[in-house]
Amino acid sequence: MELFDSSQRVPPFNNVARLFDPGIPAADYDAIREIFFREFLEPMIDKSFSRTATWNDFKGKTERPSLGTGTGLHSEAARELVLWFVERDRITIGSSKDDVVRIQGTPDEIGDTKWRYGASNLYFEKDKVTKWDISPLSPLKVILRPSGSAPSKRGFAAADTKDEVFRAQGPPTSFSESTWKYGDSAVLFDHGRVARFVNKTSSIETSTIDQLTPRCSRQTARGAFS
Repeated sequence: MELFDSSQRVPPFNNVARLFDPGIPAADYDAIREIFFREFLEPMIDKSFSRTATWNDFKGKTERPSLGTGTGLHSEAARELVLWFVERDRITIGSSKDDVVRIQGTPDEIGDTKWRYGASNLYFEKDKVTKWDISPLSPLKVILRPSGSAPSKRGFAAADTKDEVFRAQGPPTSFSESTWKYGDSAVLFDHGRVARFVNKTSSIETSTIDQLTPRCSRQTARGAFS
């Protein structure tokens, strides 16, 4: 199934939860969906509606599925997945104008180097956010990340788990139990571990990738979609 596309701020929680391992403890599942609710739904609750009633309605529609077969992200990686979408739903230094529109919507006033949202402003240089001036009357969805906080790109290897693939590549754009797709490329799993991967957008030869098996060493089977 498709998880999300580039135009979406965040997919529905039930889509996200399909990537979770069926064996995640109920308490962990509840804590993860509370993060999702707090970050994405609570800010949109109309002041005339009850936060508690809305939370209870959300819980009723996102109950943990009955334990089934299959594999997925374990508790910590599942939490990291939701936080990945939180990060994606925030404007930061270096965000593009397209990202700003996707996250914040169309500005009230557009200039080459300044966009106004109500009483708040975003400033650009070479079409990238460089700073902001925010009024409490017009909050913006921004986050200031420490310099050098972005994790370095790391690869994954044959026999790695879905947790390790997610941490290397981020969430797939679409997925099934045995296949995670990243655009035209795909990672294929056998019993929850990487069996092989097909990278149609990299300089690595597909024939080499296709020959990878869970017996390959991490040193010789390292791969990433870059």
